[in-house]
Amino acid sequence: MRKFFYQSQTNYYTLEEDSVGWYLIKYSDSSRKKSIQDQLLDSYEDTIDVAQEDFSIPKENWQPTPEETAEYERKMKEQREKYYG
Repeated sequence: MRKFFYQSQTNYYTLEEDSVGWYLIKYSDSSRKKSIQDQLLDSYEDTIDVAQEDFSIPKENWQPTPEETAEYERKMKEQREKYYG
């Protein structure tokens, strides 16, 4: 499942894909120990739109989480090894 994040000066936000849709989660800090708000939406596009409307987070400010980046790099390495030996 895909995950993205945005960190403001005061809060940390994540977009998280789930089998039922996308969650927009707001945390009080980057430790992500306690969420202070969350919403379930139908699509990535809807989630991005709500984040921009409710929290003024532009679409281009979302970044893949470190976990997401590591998973992508792992898959790409497997693909290269499969095709190039």
